[in-house]
Amino acid sequence: MKNELFEELLGSVREAGQIRRGERRAERVTREEDLDVRKIRKNMGLTQKQFSVLMGIKIATLRNWEQKRRKPESSARLLLRIAAKHPDVVMSVVHDSVTREE
Repeated sequence: MKNELFEELLGSVREAGQIRRGERRAERVTREEDLDVRKIRKNMGLTQKQFSVLMGIKIATLRNWEQKRRKPESSARLLLRIAAKHPDVVMSVVHDSVTREE
């Protein structure tokens, strides 16, 4: 490893140590909101089977999310947040896409 890269890496490790000890504040913090997938699904009035089809996921995946064994990632989290705030929009989009396929 080149000295320059090593020094950069070492600086990052030292900075992480300072943040962990409270000697320095992190420049950015990322927080994941805890999504209640079961509540979102129930608010939409859907069964697990219907919701899994809507989301394009396996029913086992949905059950893992609802039982907090696993967490949805990236695009699924975004769609769940949209469904939580605007379930009518999600249902409308799904309805429109199903209608076009028929």
